Order: sequence, then C-alpha cells, then structure tokens
Amino acid sequence: MVVFREGEAAWVLAVLARAAGTASDVVLEGDATLRSRDGTVTVSAPQGVRLESPTEVRAVTARLRVAVDRADLLMKRVLAAGQAVEAQVGELRTHAGRLDQVIGHLTQSVRSALRTVDDTDTLRAKRVDYRAEQAMTLHGDAAVLTAREVVKVDGAQIQLG
Repeated sequence: MVVFREGEAAWVLAVLARAAGTASDVVLEGDATLRSRDGTVTVSAPQGVRLESPTEVRAVTARLRVAVDRADLLMKRVLAAGQAVEAQVGELRTHAGRLDQVIGHLTQSVRSALRTVDDTDTLRAKRVDYRAEQAMTLHGDAAVLTAREVVKVDGAQIQLG
C-alpha cells in the first residue's frame, strides 16, 4: 500500500499486491525525483542494489565515500581529471601492454629497486648523474664509452686490462 500524508490528512495512492516470489515494479512516466526534505534517503536490499541506465549514471556531491571489501571495475576507457590524487596501498600491481607517461617532474624514493628489460633500455638526457656510496658495476659483453671532448678516469687506483 502506498500512502501519502500531509498534516492530518492521508491518501491511499495505490495498493500493491503480487504473487509471492515475483518481482514488483514501481513505474513512473517522465522525469522523477525521490527526495527527502530534511533527512537522508537510504536504498537497502539484502540481495544487492543495482543502478542501471543505458546512457548515464551520475553522482554529484561535495564528497563521495565508498567502502567495499572488493571492487571489480570493468571499463573500456577511463578518463580522470583532478587537482591531486593520494593513494595508500599495501601492494600495487599493474599489467599493461603499453604505458606512456608525460610528467613535468618525477621524484621517487624507494628502499630497493629492481628493473628487468628484455630488449633495449634507452635513456636520452641533457645530463646524467649516477652516484653510488659503495660500489658501482657496469658489465657487458662489450662496453663503449665515447665523448667529443674529455674522458676522465679518476681514482686512488685505476686498473685496466
């Protein structure tokens, strides 16, 4: 039964009756709004809640909170824009066929890093500065060091050969 109350008056708008085990539909024509004048609106169901639209589902709010045990997101394309993104995760895995990044400034601080490149690793820079506090090893079947002007090797002991 659907009842509308205003002050002391009340009207029965509809009596909903259906066979047990069948779904019920509330069908409205045209645009419709479900609104609370001075409280919250909760949609709750023990078997799940679905929001479906063939065109768009929109949420407009000052703050969006989502708390879930697991989120499965299946999207053809993701467009995200924002002023800042902060993330705290215990583990992050990314599998991509290709990754292109354009970054104005990048700073990384890591305790340990390992990178494996199966084919060619190329760095093009105006200046490169590698520093090691203890030891640095460069090894290969062939190694070439060339410079247009000066090659300097400086150390307390230099061994060649």
